[in-house]
Order: sequence, then structure tokens, then C-alpha cells
Amino acid sequence: PEFRGLGIASALTHQALRFAKAKRAWQVWLQVNDNNHAAQKMYEKLDFELVRKVNTWAIEDGRANLSEYFDLPRGNQVLPRKFWEWGKHKQWLLECYPADTRWYATVNFSAFPPTYPGLLNWDDPSRLSHFSLHQNEKLNGILTWQQGLPRTDYLWLALQESPLENEQAYLLLAHFLQNEWEQRSIKVEYPENRAEETFLRLGFKHTRKLNWMKLRDA
Repeated sequence: PEFRGLGIASALTHQALRFAKAKRAWQVWLQVNDNNHAAQKMYEKLDFELVRKVNTWAIEDGRANLSEYFDLPRGNQVLPRKFWEWGKHKQWLLECYPADTRWYATVNFSAFPPTYPGLLNWDDPSRLSHFSLHQNEKLNGILTWQQGLPRTDYLWLALQESPLENEQAYLLLAHFLQNEWEQRSIKVEYPENRAEETFLRLGFKHTRKLNWMKLRDA
């Protein structure tokens, strides 16, 4: 604490930016906790701008808020993703997890297409399972379950932003918790102000909010 407010963080960031420029970086990004207001102000002074905010939700105690038995309403089905559903899946993934910050994710998004040669992906020990939500035979969302990581599984939710997003997220996540979940810790990263009602309803805890900031004209 006695070294705060002396310009050390600013000097370090300036040096990092000089290093990035020397390496001919064409973009510079950073992430900062939403509640770290002092750091955000410093980054803004250094010409970083806020691009997006992402929430992390988690169930870490093996318990979810789910009725004793959850059943999908009439007209709804959750099925393994089909080959021809990849087009919509890709579109919704890009909306929920933009390409410019995917380098940070725990998952390899190039492993999501149905033709991906997973057996050749030696450096990725995780396994991906995809579940599609159909409402009256219309595809309305896809949930991906990432297994194989130490301690925690990840879920990747691909939905179109709409007034029905909370309902669709609830059906996918509740079906997963009822039928697939193995009571391991699970985490979900999802954009701010989207499906938050559903996460809270199902017993997910909000663990952090990250602000993605980008250097102007880097």
C-alpha cells in the first residue's frame, strides 16, 4: 500500500506499451476487474477504451437451485447438435464470444466445428459435448460442455440476444444440470446484462466481472 499512487503502475504500463510497439503489435488489449476503479482510470488516461464487459458465473459446491425433477415444457427438446446446425452455432458464438478476445478463453474455439479432427489436437485435453435447444422444431440455442480440465468444467452458451434469451438459457442449463452434470465445479463466461436472471435462478454465483479495454489506434 505504501507504494500506491506514486506512478509505478503507470510507468510499468508505459514500458509494456513501448515493448509492444517495438515488437510491432498491431493491437493492445487488457482486462481489468470491474471494481478496480483506480486501474481503470489509469488505463483511460493511457488512451485505453472500454470495449465490453463479461461476467463469470460458477457453481462450486455441487449444488444448484433446481426442482427435484426438471422436465422440458411441451414442444421443447434438447438434442445432440447436428452437423447442419454449425452455421447458426458459429454465428451465435461470435456474438457471445467475439473473435478479438478469444485468445483468453480456456477453450479452443477451432474445435467447435463438427468436422474438426479432435484426435490431432494433442495440446488440448478437454472434451466438448454440444446440446441444441429446439422449440417447436426451431433451433433456438446451443450449449457446449467442456470437460477434462483440472478441478472445473466450463459451459459455453450460444444464444441470440433477444427478449426470450433468459427462457432459452434456463431450458438449456436446467436440462444440463438435471441430465448431464456430474456435480463438478462449473463456470460460465457470458456477456454483461445477458441471461443474468437465469444464472441467479439456477444457483450460479457471480464471481467476477471483467472489463475488456483496447488501446486506441494501436
